[in-house]
Amino acid sequence: MVEPKGATILVADDEQVIRESLCAFLSREGYACRTAATGDEAIALFDEDPFDIVITDIRMPGATGIEVMRHVREKAADTIVLLITAHASLETAIEAVREGASDYLSKPIRFESVVIRVRSLLKLRDLEWENRVLRLESRRVRRPPEILGESGAIEEVRVAAGRFGGAAGNVLIEGESGSGKELVARAIHRASAHRSGAFLPVNCGSIPDTLLESELFGHTKGAFTDASADKPGLFHEARGGTLFLDEVAELPLAVQSKLLRAIETKAVRPLGATREMPVDARIVAATNRNLKSEVDEGRFREDLYFRLNVLHIFVPPLRERVADIPVLVNHFIELFGKEIRSAATGISPAAMRLLQSYEWRGNVRELQNVLQRALITSTRPVIDSALIGSLLGGADAPPRDLRKAIRQYESAHIRRVLEEMGGDKPSAAEALGISLASLYAKLKE
Repeated sequence: MVEPKGATILVADDEQVIRESLCAFLSREGYACRTAATGDEAIALFDEDPFDIVITDIRMPGATGIEVMRHVREKAADTIVLLITAHASLETAIEAVREGASDYLSKPIRFESVVIRVRSLLKLRDLEWENRVLRLESRRVRRPPEILGESGAIEEVRVAAGRFGGAAGNVLIEGESGSGKELVARAIHRASAHRSGAFLPVNCGSIPDTLLESELFGHTKGAFTDASADKPGLFHEARGGTLFLDEVAELPLAVQSKLLRAIETKAVRPLGATREMPVDARIVAATNRNLKSEVDEGRFREDLYFRLNVLHIFVPPLRERVADIPVLVNHFIELFGKEIRSAATGISPAAMRLLQSYEWRGNVRELQNVLQRALITSTRPVIDSALIGSLLGGADAPPRDLRKAIRQYESAHIRRVLEEMGGDKPSAAEALGISLASLYAKLKE
């Protein structure tokens, strides 16, 4: 367990004697402490460098202690917030604890009691963290991770999803169709402070333009001809969770402007309504296009692009992470084999090599489709290269002649390594373990 001393503490109180005396006492106990005279100053200091603990008076100039607490909770859910309250605002403090404050301190403050409370809350936080890690580890034993693969490229995506989950800000995921963008979005949601809320995916390209605004923001009864009752929009339904806007580049410009306002104000106005309603869903957007190019072409709003692209993840196509194919293949065979009641429980090395040499324009989704068809079609315990070759169109099946098959595989492998090296032939030759002259000779074959 982490030793609580050394934690960083922010003390916010408009009474100079209280904040400076308390900070001095905490510093002597081994904590790194800073002070703020107003709620606005406390928020600014927290945004600059988040603290482990915030101790704040409820009544201060500018932002109140409750507003400071809400801001801290939104930015860093694990931060401990202690409220300082006079007797007159005790009910407010109790209500704030229900909202998410860790505890409250009544005036007059006894500094020794503060230290005892701080130590206790830090230990409790660390215990909760350890339990959370243990739960995650136990889940990992029971089921495979959802972002599968062993390549360096997919590991970078996994790390980014975990890191961005715990960060504030919207996330834009770019990648080809079928590359697994929704899996990445779900991983971000699981790693976020919104993980206890809903993950609500919506394909922006599958909803007719005339219904998009109503679907996203909702409508009131009588707002249009078929509006027979009030309907909450997707923003409202995803409150406290994550709204995943898949294929966001498909949004018409008129809806883009309203989405921008919803993100900026954290509020939406349903069709036919006279007032806005607050929303607190985190936005994760995805597209199979280059959204910057869409901006340059005038098809996507630049201001909305910057609002969505606070954090960015690119999911590489499957053909650029060939090392992931065996992991995915074995996963799909295990996942669908029992469901389909297939005779096949494995795949031959030759069939696996054939899958690794294929281009996979449809990415993981296409691979999944091929494996499902193979499991349905196969009458043998092992899926062989002949079956895979026929499912891939025949043209990609290797020749029967061994020497021709070896040359075909060697050529494909050399060109794949050359592509990975960005066309740098000396680096490719070194990676292949052959001389540069041999590489040039093989490229001419």
